Amino acid sequence: MTQAAISSSIFSDVAFLGIRASIGIIFLLHGLSKLGNEMYIGWMSSLGISPEFATIIAIGEIVPGILLFVGVLSRLSAGVLAAIMVSAIFIIKDPAIITGDKGIELDLILLAGALVLVVAGPGRLSIAHIAKRIPRPIH
Repeated sequence: MTQAAISSSIFSDVAFLGIRASIGIIFLLHGLSKLGNEMYIGWMSSLGISPEFATIIAIGEIVPGILLFVGVLSRLSAGVLAAIMVSAIFIIKDPAIITGDKGIELDLILLAGALVLVVAGPGRLSIAHIAKRIPRPIH
């Protein structure tokens, strides 16, 4: 199969749907677990981060997670989530520790998936592609 035939096949669209859905659900659930969680807010306060900003971070994971799942504004949402992951790697965790406690392996996987979506877009199995009203560079 040639490169063009592979990229235009249904398999690549299903793959993008899988990446979008899995990353979207992970961030949605992760953000929901943070929202209103006093332990999380206390932990963020111990790092010097205000409780209001901790709530903004939670919402910053929930909204892009939903948008990625349904395939609307996927590039923008994936960019926001990639920025959150870079911040988590360099501010919250130790980038020198790959595996184990405070390891960054999951963060790197989520960052890589988000960057793939920023570059490649959501695929044809998305609301943005079906609606065709959102400019292609941001859907």
